[in-house]
Amino acid sequence: MTKSKNIVPAGSAGIPSRATTQLVDARLARAQLAEEIVLWTQVRGEIIRQDEEVADRRHKRWMTKAGLVGKGALSIVGVVAGVALLATSHLVGGLFALGAGLYNLAPGFTRKFFSTKGVIGGDE
Repeated sequence: MTKSKNIVPAGSAGIPSRATTQLVDARLARAQLAEEIVLWTQVRGEIIRQDEEVADRRHKRWMTKAGLVGKGALSIVGVVAGVALLATSHLVGGLFALGAGLYNLAPGFTRKFFSTKGVIGGDE
């Protein structure tokens, strides 16, 4: 089994992981001993696992950003629709749309403002 002191992680060397995998595949193809084959197979599996983990984290970050932008945009649309409905004398629909839009923008304030405490039938 050969040990190389020049092996560095793919990200720190600036080598793309696909090229790294190809290098490991080439080493695996040239391996002569069973221990060497096992070693390079484990190295290849670890590289693939790390690549998948990086891709998963990137996807989760993108989904989080998209969710925040989408939620904010829908909230603004709800507030604008609520104001428009109130301006056209649609009181119930306007208040509903306004409340739905404000709830996503400021949930704590909306809960306090529209609390049912003190109202007949509400919690006391």
